[in-house]
Amino acid sequence: MATKEDILEQIVEEYLVHKGYFVRHNIKFLPRKDHPDFVLNKDSNHSDIDVLAIHPKLSGPDAVMAVSCKSWQSGFNPTSEIDAIVNDKTVRGRKAWQSFRELCVPKWSEAFVKAVQDATGTEKFTYCLAVAHVKGDRQVWQSNQPFIDADGSEVPRCVGKQPLRYAGDAMMALTKDFKDTIQARAQRDTAFRKALLQEGVECLLAGDVDTGKAVLRDYINATIGFEELSQVFDKSSKSLMRMFVPKGNPQASNLFAVIQYLQEQEQEQEQEQEQEQEQEQEQEQEQEQEQEQE
Repeated sequence: MATKEDILEQIVEEYLVHKGYFVRHNIKFLPRKDHPDFVLNKDSNHSDIDVLAIHPKLSGPDAVMAVSCKSWQSGFNPTSEIDAIVNDKTVRGRKAWQSFRELCVPKWSEAFVKAVQDATGTEKFTYCLAVAHVKGDRQVWQSNQPFIDADGSEVPRCVGKQPLRYAGDAMMALTKDFKDTIQARAQRDTAFRKALLQEGVECLLAGDVDTGKAVLRDYINATIGFEELSQVFDKSSKSLMRMFVPKGNPQASNLFAVIQYLQEQEQEQEQEQEQEQEQEQEQEQEQEQEQEQE
């Protein structure tokens, strides 16, 4: 099973490819050893640009997208993250700035820009943050002045002096065409579809209810749909939809009844696909035997 980070990166890749970009993953970068602030025992482990995309028909910063993916089950709270970075707090078992070292530390910023330039031939790019779930006001992050104009200070700054674009709820605020992209991927990719369902359930069990409901909503839209689901449970489609919106407060029994049904449907589809594959293999074997007899 793919990790949550892998799933988010796949979604981001799908979106960017849909927009006409060519995509690469996990571009490594590391501060140069002759940098005056280089410390061997602290700066010898590579960081990665999760997704780097280039568009052959665009120019300027929009032609290159450097995307950092954060698949935190607890969600991403811009105000809390900035406070943790500025006040050097420890979150998720490490210093907050370490999750954004390309924004916070000049030597890592320089290395980040160089990695983009080496891979794309340009220093002009747009830095994007892709997250699974936004909590709070995303503009707090996007408009944070130290990210934009700090120069050589120890506070967060925007790499390369290029536009910093905040991409919430997975990517670019989940526009309609991006939702369509997720649904199309889920419809044709069995492993991706199953991973969406599992992710939604795991988020609910971990207490991240809003994210879990959002993922399950995307899964339902990509598979059975709320209209058909309403016939199964003898409820209106609007009533079922309200169960999966952020402000919805469904009874646990109703919510898990839907989940159980989705899991059963997934298992049935998997069995049907296995049977179809077996039938195809049998047909291929019969054809091969007939050709040998001829």
